[in-house]
Amino acid sequence: MSEIRVDTISEKTSANGVAVDGVTLKDGGIAATLASTITTADNTDTLSLISTDADATSGPNLRLFRNSSSPADSDDIGKITFSAENDASEEIDYITVRGDLNDVTDGTEDGVLKIAGLIGGAVKEFARFGDGVGVVFNEESNAANDFRVESDGNTHMLFVDGGNDRVAIGTSNVSSTAPLSISSGFAKTDTSSRAVLNLQSNEASAQSQLRIMNIGHASNQPNRKWQLQTSEAGVANSGQLELQVDGGSVQMGATGGGLLFVGADDIVVNEGSTDTNFRVESNGNANMIFVDGGNNHVNIGTATDLGATLNVNGNMLMAESDTILLRITSSSSDVKFQSRVSDKDIRFEGIDGGSDITALHLDMSDGGQLITSNGATINGQSVVSASLNDVIFYTENTATSGNVFGQSINFSSTVNDTGSYFTRGVGNNQSTVRWVIFSNGDFDSATNSYGATSDERIKQNITDANSQWDDIKGLKVRNFKLKDEARTEAGGGQAAKTYLGLVAQEAETVSPGLVKSRNPEKADILSSSEFGTLYEDGDDIPEGKEIGDVKEVTEQVKSVSYSVLYMKAIKALQEAQTRIETLETKVAALEG
Repeated sequence: MSEIRVDTISEKTSANGVAVDGVTLKDGGIAATLASTITTADNTDTLSLISTDADATSGPNLRLFRNSSSPADSDDIGKITFSAENDASEEIDYITVRGDLNDVTDGTEDGVLKIAGLIGGAVKEFARFGDGVGVVFNEESNAANDFRVESDGNTHMLFVDGGNDRVAIGTSNVSSTAPLSISSGFAKTDTSSRAVLNLQSNEASAQSQLRIMNIGHASNQPNRKWQLQTSEAGVANSGQLELQVDGGSVQMGATGGGLLFVGADDIVVNEGSTDTNFRVESNGNANMIFVDGGNNHVNIGTATDLGATLNVNGNMLMAESDTILLRITSSSSDVKFQSRVSDKDIRFEGIDGGSDITALHLDMSDGGQLITSNGATINGQSVVSASLNDVIFYTENTATSGNVFGQSINFSSTVNDTGSYFTRGVGNNQSTVRWVIFSNGDFDSATNSYGATSDERIKQNITDANSQWDDIKGLKVRNFKLKDEARTEAGGGQAAKTYLGLVAQEAETVSPGLVKSRNPEKADILSSSEFGTLYEDGDDIPEGKEIGDVKEVTEQVKSVSYSVLYMKAIKALQEAQTRIETLETKVAALEG
């Protein structure tokens, strides 16, 4: 091959420059009509641009100029390609650096630099830079295209996992559930405290800060903590939220004196036992729940210290499965305890000697009947005591200390038994019986003295009574037995007693004022069906009634007012006395 060496080629050779193999050298420039290739057989610099200018301006400069008379947005204006052969001896473009027109409008021009390359045999854009698009990495959302920024001591100071759509700081281990993972680089045996995340203002004189801290523990123990801290320059008190890894406890405030503690077994407000109140508001009450930390009180509906451990302003309800069981209401005049379920009783229960007892029972199915387990005591004095057979009502005579007077009722009394009582009044600690009503109806008085108020000052229209002579003469005194007692006798019980007295219907014909009427009792209806009927098995029995109770009243029972009869007898006796005195006078005159 022949070789021509030219030290100097002068432009004077031709007015159009010098052309060498399609390459024109003219006026400090190189123009090629065809694509040109520079080939080198080694890895030395293939093309070097050298500037010897000593000024501060840029140089040497490489300029790619797209000389187009009709530029348009998105036009490619230059590309640098990095090519090599693959293992099949194919020339492959592995990396490209390309410049694009983003906006060709005069005065608002934008350009974009794009870097792309092969990923898995397909061309993918790695990054693009431009004022119109900003800085974009992995524009084509390729799963294999991660983004990583190294620091001096960490290869993953900033890491974007393109396949998992996660961001990590300080680690390549991204969370499977959270979009952001931050690592403090905490070793297991590290005992220091490290800030994992700082959020702060840019005010130099009063910088405020929110910090997430990782608090270590020696010997790889589980007592590691996480803290959320707030602070501000120049402010003494800082806020703190602490999460304990071991047991999962949460504490708000300083360690050992926090305002809120949430643990595996406890939720504590004011853990530090300071004079700090706790308050829950409702729509219409600012103190719906109020815990007075200084006075050790719990209030409902009020912040006022009412002097009790629990203070409630308003009414209270107790319910089970949305059914109101108990209501406590109050007003200026009354306090009410109300059982709100039909026939549900109110019981006061406790433990006596290790056994459960019902001390007080209010039977709501029986009109609120009061039932006590062992009598009742008022002002230290037993006023009601109970045994198997008796209920005793007592009262103390304060004028004679120690002497107790009262009334007892014996429920074991048998019909017509004159030796047992139904009710009696006692005194001197039951040593003296004042009066007795026996089971047969007889009445005994210790003094044989009884009467009615008869003061003249309460009466008017006082006149002498009419003659009762004919009434007394017309009354028939009868012997009789009671059908109720006869039934008892027929059933093998006590023999029926023979009584002395009047028959109401007979007495009514003589003196109607002696007779009065009342509604019949069960025994009356059993004696005669004319009085009415009783509830029987199969009847529709109303609440509060049972079989054998009076169902219907058709006739009333007549009775005799024997107290009136006594007055009639006195009047008739007076008339008899007058007649005797008259006869005695006449007899004396005749004898004289």
